[in-house]
Amino acid sequence: MVHYRPLLACLPAEQPLFAFEAAGLVDGSPDASLQGMARRYIDAMRQVQPPPGPYTLGGWSSGGLICFEMAK
Repeated sequence: MVHYRPLLACLPAEQPLFAFEAAGLVDGSPDASLQGMARRYIDAMRQVQPPPGPYTLGGWSSGGLICFEMAK
């Protein structure tokens, strides 16, 4: 979460910010595909904030690709 502190400082106080660790790369789970990680992140996100959202997604490097896959 330390990498997101500059971003958090720019957001309004009522804007939540949640960060996900790289699923599959850290825990060695069998589905480390981009689509698999996106599905797991969506499930985790919806546990914290159930549908319909709204959801604002962001990421850098491969996280950006995962966010794009989540949005699809």
